Amino acid sequence: MTVASLSTIWPTYLKLVRHGAAPHALQTDIGWWNNHIIPFFGASCKLNKISSEKILEFRGVLSTKNLSPQTVRHILGLLRRVLNRAFEWRMIKAVPKFEIPRFDNKRDRFLSENEVEQLLFILKNRSQLWHDIVVLCVNTGLRFGEMRNLRAHNFDESNRMLHIRDTKSFSNRSIPLNEKAFEVLVQNKSKQEFIFMYDGKRLNRPGNSFLKAIEACGFNAGVTDRRYKVVFHTLRHTFASWLVQRGVHLLTVSKLLGHTSTEMTMRYAHLAPKQGRDAVDA
Repeated sequence: MTVASLSTIWPTYLKLVRHGAAPHALQTDIGWWNNHIIPFFGASCKLNKISSEKILEFRGVLSTKNLSPQTVRHILGLLRRVLNRAFEWRMIKAVPKFEIPRFDNKRDRFLSENEVEQLLFILKNRSQLWHDIVVLCVNTGLRFGEMRNLRAHNFDESNRMLHIRDTKSFSNRSIPLNEKAFEVLVQNKSKQEFIFMYDGKRLNRPGNSFLKAIEACGFNAGVTDRRYKVVFHTLRHTFASWLVQRGVHLLTVSKLLGHTSTEMTMRYAHLAPKQGRDAVDA
């Protein structure tokens, strides 16, 4: 059995395992590999020399960097996936055992109706594009990646539906459109490749207009815990939270969000205590 090194297994892993991955996801993996894993272990490090103790030391080094707990988890997870493939391809006899730290990374922050109005007012004067994107996402719960992938054929104008395909959870779903979301899509539908584009280019990340508007609203002033900061994904939490507060059943919310398990939707359960009370009374 030939023992590969980190430098030899990585191209194979990218070619066979990450082939077809989204460009931004691929670049993230490459960044974690080149900026953290390789500098610590060394490109010539043989896979069978990576012990549980060495990984524990690596985890300690990561904890000293200015990285979020979730990023540390992702880096260790990437290393584990590569080592698992090495074992599968008979490059090593066993995968070293190590724990990946767990933590509560759930973002609970959502916007009130007044906060959304404030954000939209500022965006209206800064960028019609990002104004419309916020209106759509806060009324549909779309993830950023789902929004940026929207094409004309996803918009079913006659039935007032939005059909989401190739999602993060690999489950397709259809979302009924309320008046606000419907109007935004009618106004933005065009013959360009994607519904939302900037200067003819596909969106890669939340634009400066959106970020500056968040800053102008002061939503994150004095907030140090990233779980309570307002980010683009907050729009999805806002959509879900508003639904639950208006009495929509959690199972319906789960379906609209495209969650693969109701466990993910249960984070919103505390917003609907009446549902549990009604169930017990029934």
